[in-house]
Amino acid sequence: MPSLLRWRGGRQVQYQQSAVASSRFWGLDNLLPATLSPEYIRVRISIAFFFLLHIIAIFIWLLIIDNTYVQAENELGEKYKSYQQYIKSASSAFQKNDYPSAITNYSKAIELSPFEASSYYQRGIAFYKLGKFKDAISDFDRVIILDARMNTAYTYRGLCRVNAGEYKEALSDYKKALEFNPKDVSVHNNLALVYAAAKDEKVQDKIKALEHGVRAAELSNEKNAEVLDTLALVYFVNGKIQEAVEAQKKALKLEPNNEKFKENLKRYEGAAEKKGG
Repeated sequence: MPSLLRWRGGRQVQYQQSAVASSRFWGLDNLLPATLSPEYIRVRISIAFFFLLHIIAIFIWLLIIDNTYVQAENELGEKYKSYQQYIKSASSAFQKNDYPSAITNYSKAIELSPFEASSYYQRGIAFYKLGKFKDAISDFDRVIILDARMNTAYTYRGLCRVNAGEYKEALSDYKKALEFNPKDVSVHNNLALVYAAAKDEKVQDKIKALEHGVRAAELSNEKNAEVLDTLALVYFVNGKIQEAVEAQKKALKLEPNNEKFKENLKRYEGAAEKKGG
């Protein structure tokens, strides 16, 4: 019996010593009672052990997070390289008038970066060049949503809508583009064409056609053959036959081999002869 008491006493002393050491390590020695029971010591050691495991878990978690971040950063870098390559290939194809390849590469770039307005813009122009006006309109819609300041998107969407027979919508786009740049020659020219030649009689307006046609010619200093061709048309629809002939001659002087201009001049001169006769 005495030996057993001594053994228990020795074990209690060991518990006390371990508890004191652990408490000092964790800065808890001021919280220890004067006399420590085995149960109290076990609880304290369990708390200290749990706290240690918690710190280890946090350390492991931080390592995992850091590794995940590195992997994500590497993946993002690879995606960005792919995006740049698609944009480069699309631009090269566009410059070569290879619009199908340009569309394919811009589409892949959009998959990687769906909020870049310029990709939709360039793909929209490619669709327009191929005569896919509905697809082009859809892309220009996205451009305007992503960056309403890209006023040329309104101009191109207007061109697409004219080709799709949506004249009222085209006028709305041109007017919006003109708000951004009142001196835009191409927009004034496009408005003149729609007002003069739209198949929808409700859209036709000879006076406005002449107004925008003259303005486009003034802004271009009569150095743009297409603008002068439009001016000749608006003069013609307004019954100003001789003015139409003169404007068409100016257009032909700038582009003497343009067959469309030659046909237009022949038509206007024929009308002038009938009027004179």
